[in-house]
Amino acid sequence: MIIGMAESGDRFVQGPVTMALQAGLTRAGQALDVDGVFGRETATALGRWQKANSLPVRAGVDADGWRRLTQTEPPSVFDLCLSMTADFEGTLFNHVVGNFDGAGITFGLIGFTLLNGELKRLMTDIEALRPGAVASAFGPLYAEFAGILDAPKARQTAWANDISRGSARVLVDPQWQDAFERLGMLPEACMAQIERAHRVYWSAARDLMAPVLGSGPVSPLDAALFFDIAVQNNVDPTERKALVEIGRSGSTGAQRREQVARVIADGSATRFRADVLARKRTFAGGRGEVHGSRYTLNVWGLDDTPLPTGALDLPSQIAGILASGKGRTDTIALAPDEEAGEAATISLPPTLPAPATTATSPHAGWGLYTEFRAFAESLGLAHFSSDELLFLGQQQLGGKCAGLNDYPPRELWVNIAPAAAVLDRLRSEIGASIRILSVYRSPAYNACIDGSASNSMHMRFNAIDFTCQSGTPKDWAARLQDYRRRGIFRGGIGVYRTFVHVDTRGENASWTG
Repeated sequence: MIIGMAESGDRFVQGPVTMALQAGLTRAGQALDVDGVFGRETATALGRWQKANSLPVRAGVDADGWRRLTQTEPPSVFDLCLSMTADFEGTLFNHVVGNFDGAGITFGLIGFTLLNGELKRLMTDIEALRPGAVASAFGPLYAEFAGILDAPKARQTAWANDISRGSARVLVDPQWQDAFERLGMLPEACMAQIERAHRVYWSAARDLMAPVLGSGPVSPLDAALFFDIAVQNNVDPTERKALVEIGRSGSTGAQRREQVARVIADGSATRFRADVLARKRTFAGGRGEVHGSRYTLNVWGLDDTPLPTGALDLPSQIAGILASGKGRTDTIALAPDEEAGEAATISLPPTLPAPATTATSPHAGWGLYTEFRAFAESLGLAHFSSDELLFLGQQQLGGKCAGLNDYPPRELWVNIAPAAAVLDRLRSEIGASIRILSVYRSPAYNACIDGSASNSMHMRFNAIDFTCQSGTPKDWAARLQDYRRRGIFRGGIGVYRTFVHVDTRGENASWTG
């Protein structure tokens, strides 16, 4: 197993590997928050996907399951170590903390700090991937921030103290918190943080590891311990000498990691020593308590099994997944979109009729109906049936476009899963009936509809136009926009007088019509 559900009382697996898994699940049609926490919602969604794909249902994912779900190679040992240390650091991609530890401010996945220059270096890396990103995220605060990055340490410290809040100086002013959050949500910021963690800190970890482990086997727990040291601790010459002696002692496994943990803790500042020791000893035995949370590391993918040759050389396998989708900003289309031309012609009744049951399905004569119904059931939708997803449109029933629509080809079925999952989540939250107005359109049917877009998302079977018994289109769209900000889906949201269009095109667009 790569990662899985923690036992009761243990801290949930969290971090970028879980985020990549959740991103894969949302693209497979499971509606859940890409929040980086492997909790019950993620375990349930994973179980539904496993069942639908004839895989054993378990509260975890193995290498084969990961490949099928994400279409990528499983996370590297670097990715697993990164998730562990990132959870200890507690800042994720987009969080910032104040000058609680004398390092100025600390931002990002593994705690890039102001006073040691890492924050400036990270900003440079982000700018290289997306010029103007930092200025855009910080807005009117940018000039001040840019000046601080180049300021002497005394001025940096004074500034960090000035924006830090609370008796422990852990929090920062809301305006700065918002700016860092906007920056950290950019795909390029995610990519830059992962790449820097690998280029700088993973290399440092391997340098520290070499004289201790020599040419012998290396386990994920070994790698994780030394990566955590590289991120959290400054190892001085005395400590390096002690590490070399451990390597010569002949100790192995948990005993050797325990010895390393004590050397690093003893070399830490007195006020941090207990925390450093608890953190490092968690890697020694594979379990422990850190910051008040209990950890069992095998569900994080970290155990004492020897790594295969070359495993330490692998870069991140999840960076592409996260950078391709997490937190992408909106592209606003101000002109009315023509996607929903068909729905605009529908006169809505004062109450929404109940969907057809399987027994009375108007689609039962379709040769693939039973197969499609099984596919729809595999999505775990709580509120929508296969018949609703097969609605062929109002103009299919009469007028110049009558009879031109058809059922979606089998190869397109998977496309509707993410959009259906988003709508199912919306239905659960608003607590009122939703009526689907338009889903799949054949090319001939789409061309017949006045004003329809020539490249309509409906022809790809990844768009739904709908209305709801309660609230207004503006209300429904606001919830969808919140989902999009949270990374639940990427796609288009069109707001019309009586209905809303939503699609999962892969890039964000918003418009009114």
